[in-house]
Amino acid sequence: MTEADRFRPQRTCLGCGLKGNKADLVRFALSSGALSLDRQQLLPGRGVYCCRKMPCYQRLVKQRKRLLWLLRCQGNPEGVKVSPDLEGEFGSELHLKLRETAS
Repeated sequence: MTEADRFRPQRTCLGCGLKGNKADLVRFALSSGALSLDRQQLLPGRGVYCCRKMPCYQRLVKQRKRLLWLLRCQGNPEGVKVSPDLEGEFGSELHLKLRETAS
């Protein structure tokens, strides 16, 4: 086993608190002042991670104060905008992963 096989970056799901491989979690980051899904995990700045489960996503978006703190934002917790389309994007990301797994 090579060094690369043994080392896998670990991240914590903000929704349920479980640790997992970075590649198995979905990353969210602030983009233009709004929380955005970061499919390629390349958006600049701090990000938060979430399991590929809808209940975890729903808990993540409810935790506005914690999001502000984790993303190192200043201001009002209501200032973290969550796009109405974000839940749909997350849902389509879940279906895409399920199809890849089934193949």
